[in-house]
Amino acid sequence: MPINGSEVLIILVLALLLVGPERLPTYAQQVARVVREIRRIATDTGAKVRTELEPELQGLDLASFDPRTYDPRRIVRDAVTGTSSAAGSRAGAATQQLRPGQPAPFDDEAT
Repeated sequence: MPINGSEVLIILVLALLLVGPERLPTYAQQVARVVREIRRIATDTGAKVRTELEPELQGLDLASFDPRTYDPRRIVRDAVTGTSSAAGSRAGAATQQLRPGQPAPFDDEAT
């Protein structure tokens, strides 16, 4: 949420009234110093995370974690058939064909 020009002007007027014109430059320098320090800390932390996690993230495909790629029908189908179509192939999803009158297989681990 960006701050527009009128909001900045209101903040400056309030700061001038609350702090006073003689102490305003000192406080502005301190705020600028704090903002620079926070930016430096954020940059250093990001660099440390990247250097420490780089070996683990080498083979990681981040696109596979995109929630927009999940197909609930495929997830349910894979759960029901007991297969995994992570590669998107339907070859592993084939089930045993039953002849008419043949009882369905019993799964003792099913709920």
